[in-house]
Amino acid sequence: TITRPNLSGQLEEAAQHYEAVVVAGGDGSISRVVDVVAGMKRKPKIGLIPAGTGNDLARSLGIWPVYRKGGVAGLLRMILRGRTAAVDVMQLNGNTLFANYFGMGIDARIAQDFDEVRKRPFYQTLCSYGLGKVLYGFLGLRALTHRIRSPITLRYKSRRWGEMEVVLPGNICQVLVTGVKTYAGGMVLSSRNSMNDGRFEVTVIPGVRQWFTMHMSRVFRKPFDVFYPDLVHFQTDSLEMRFEGAACCQVDGEVYAPQDGSEHCIAIKVYNRVEMLVP
Repeated sequence: TITRPNLSGQLEEAAQHYEAVVVAGGDGSISRVVDVVAGMKRKPKIGLIPAGTGNDLARSLGIWPVYRKGGVAGLLRMILRGRTAAVDVMQLNGNTLFANYFGMGIDARIAQDFDEVRKRPFYQTLCSYGLGKVLYGFLGLRALTHRIRSPITLRYKSRRWGEMEVVLPGNICQVLVTGVKTYAGGMVLSSRNSMNDGRFEVTVIPGVRQWFTMHMSRVFRKPFDVFYPDLVHFQTDSLEMRFEGAACCQVDGEVYAPQDGSEHCIAIKVYNRVEMLVP
């Protein structure tokens, strides 16, 4: 099926008649499919053909190696076998569903810049030749001076301690909310991640040194929390973030704009699960 601009409407119309829906695209495209399927009464299985820049959901589910080894034909054989794994779906501010990650700070600024430049003909040509990651890396270096200027108050539920509150100072690099095992094209944030335990993970990156270590951790093939065990890092099923002023935010690589006003609230909770087709 060639998707129309109104992907959500088309998917709702067609998916109810099928056992599975397969999407070819990146994490942002998959997120739009998850947003529809997770809200359906009879949920079809979701298959994916990774064709994006990071493809973190595919990496987390073990789909990426199948694609690298067997191509689309290998993926289709995997899909037709019908094996599935449950994946938690989160809800953002009561109206947006996602399965991968939410970010505020440097990564969101990169996503915003990437979204702007890839619409230009020259950069479209670069991406068509498989140089999207190179462009993303350049934009990442350019965004290193970006900071979240406002202090942020995090309120969340801990299974052990109940209601908790953490106040982050201003001028930090990044806050990440992740449901998948890998982030930013294969980097593992946590050694404790599970994609179907009814919880997501929150990681705070305070400075550039930690940001670089996070991205270099993939070279050493170790989770990021091994290098910085004392950073603010926790698991929860419900989170509220309050801050003032402007902040760059993204969901699954797509720009997300908080509501208007001088004070903003980001509320995230576990919504339900979808079944993903896996090896």
